[in-house]
Amino acid sequence: MVNSTATESPEESCARNTLITQQIIPVLYSVVFITGFMLNGVSGWIFFYVPSSKSFIVYLKNIVVADFVMNLTFPFKILNDSRLGPWQLNVFVCRVSAVLFYVNMYVSIVFFGFIGFDRYYKIVKPLSTSFIQSVNYSKLLSLLVWLLIVLLAMPNIILTNQRVRDVTNIVCMNLKSELGLTWHTASNYIFVGTFWIVFLLLIIFYTAITRKIFKSHLKSRKNSVSVKKKSSRNIFSIMLVFAACFVPYHIARIPYTQSQTKIYYSCQSKEILLYVKEFTLLLSAANVCLDPIIYFFLCRPFREILCKKLHIPLKAQHDSENSKTKRGNTIHESTDTFQSPPRRQNSCGSSSLLFQALKQLRRVSEAILSYGNAHRLAKRNPKTKRPRGFGLVTFLSEGGRCSHESKATEVYNDMEPFPYFFYLVFLVGIIGSCFAAWAFKQNIANHECVSVYLINLLTVDFLLTLALPVKITVDLGVAPWKLRIFHCQVTACLIYINMYLSIIFLAFVSIDRYLQLIHSCKIYRIQEPGFARMISIVVWLMVLLIMVPNMMIPIRDIKEKPIVGCMELKNELGKNWHLLTNFISLAIFLNFSVIILISNFLVIRQLYRNKDDENYPNLKKALTNILLVTAAYIICFVPYHIVRIPYTLSQAEVISDCATKISLFKAKEATLLLAVSNLCFDPFLYYHLSQAFRLKFTETFTSHRS
Repeated sequence: MVNSTATESPEESCARNTLITQQIIPVLYSVVFITGFMLNGVSGWIFFYVPSSKSFIVYLKNIVVADFVMNLTFPFKILNDSRLGPWQLNVFVCRVSAVLFYVNMYVSIVFFGFIGFDRYYKIVKPLSTSFIQSVNYSKLLSLLVWLLIVLLAMPNIILTNQRVRDVTNIVCMNLKSELGLTWHTASNYIFVGTFWIVFLLLIIFYTAITRKIFKSHLKSRKNSVSVKKKSSRNIFSIMLVFAACFVPYHIARIPYTQSQTKIYYSCQSKEILLYVKEFTLLLSAANVCLDPIIYFFLCRPFREILCKKLHIPLKAQHDSENSKTKRGNTIHESTDTFQSPPRRQNSCGSSSLLFQALKQLRRVSEAILSYGNAHRLAKRNPKTKRPRGFGLVTFLSEGGRCSHESKATEVYNDMEPFPYFFYLVFLVGIIGSCFAAWAFKQNIANHECVSVYLINLLTVDFLLTLALPVKITVDLGVAPWKLRIFHCQVTACLIYINMYLSIIFLAFVSIDRYLQLIHSCKIYRIQEPGFARMISIVVWLMVLLIMVPNMMIPIRDIKEKPIVGCMELKNELGKNWHLLTNFISLAIFLNFSVIILISNFLVIRQLYRNKDDENYPNLKKALTNILLVTAAYIICFVPYHIVRIPYTLSQAEVISDCATKISLFKAKEATLLLAVSNLCFDPFLYYHLSQAFRLKFTETFTSHRS
């Protein structure tokens, strides 16, 4: 993020009028701070008495918190810009308070988008029930927004880690490391893109709302003039505040960011862009003074409690939101996924095909194991040439003592069993994935939402299974040079792509199970198969856009040698993107893990409360299944993500100690094996959640026994 301080001079030689940056702007910020502190203090006090009974109230409360925290960063900027603080304050502003300012600004922007979405469904589609309109899920969504934005912004604090060279002229950009500059630029584009997406959606939402109100006004003129006037006032207040505060700054932000990181901007251009940025940023900061206007117009409970506390009489009005028609009957009943197996049917022909496939797999396994036997013989016979690459050592970062052959051999000896464990996972995974694909194909007419997510999960598992043979061959040390390069550039990326797709679709499955078992009398939009297909496409595109550059960025042309690390093949851009995707992947894991754990916890709690029910034996079975699925998820994915960040730092040479790097490499391989072993657990998930899979499984094996 752009750390907005008055000390960010474009160049030391650029003379600048200090009257604007050191006097006028600090005075204006002081006015904003005093006004915003009083208004947000009152708003927080009033909202303390407002119950979170609706989703848009939850979003408004989050905006109050974001505005209040943003307001607390203003004194640091005022003292720093006016040169009234020590040089340590300047460093604190660059590293911490400026980042907090932007975190809270973009949190507010995202919640403005959620409010627009909520108003859209309330007015344009009053008979529809959206997933985002639930109060509990609004709270969960709010938590995820805070986590995601904080995780994206946190590296700007961590990577502003350079020593201060001149305390008389501290430039924030000079405090950032090389990776910090890259992250700074990347986060700028991400947050600016987020703003423009939210702004476009708000225009769409409020245009649709205005059309709906106008059509209603034409159909019935009874009491419609006051309603139209009130609705127009609310829409105008939101769009005016949003456009006036945020649009000018985001128009100026990209050229200003480029002026900080590029050298072809003239001194005069940098000075002009700095002034434009500072004044438009002041407009964005003034948002903390204007948001209370939105609270007053948009939130009737806020208005009522405020008038009550101030002893101001409030004219009685009808709350239009209470007159919305609720959904009558549910569209479909919840599908019981824990029912008893259906009757047997003859499937001897399909069973024979399955066993023929197993024979072919046995032949493949014998061929791969022969490579392992030849490799062990070569290891025992010193005269035999050791296989190139030492297998697993190709993953170890090169450099220093760690590239010594004795160290590589030591690591290889310790990690030698791992290819066989991966091979075992491959065998189980390919059998389970092929059988599941065949089962789902036999019942293609299934239109449940959970089936859409499970089919996507099956596709992900199958692709991950296809990537494992290349990894096994490389780890055994029998891969030629081109295959080793292919593994580093393609199949290793495919493994991670499919891992994070699995995590996301497991989260969607957990949400669907929660809605099926806890809110069985309602049908939410997220449970519609069409919506499930659309969101699946979005997920695939999102993950591919993040990960595919790791394959597409050109690699360095190096000569063939026995020991080479994948990071050694990457150029500078490739290494930076690799680190960026690691942090983004960690954010994906944390966010969707929260969804999985909270959804499963709520289901477990609800099922446990029904322990006195006469149908408890069936509920107990469902409870056991959910506990097993949750435990499998934690065992498979949590250890790997605990190890991944320090291992990534060791690849980037932030951690340079050889012994530590070797230990992290071993831990990464062990936890990656756990993560990949998720392939073995997913067929159990298909069995318990998919009636099609359960049907074919029962038909196949009962017919075979008979």
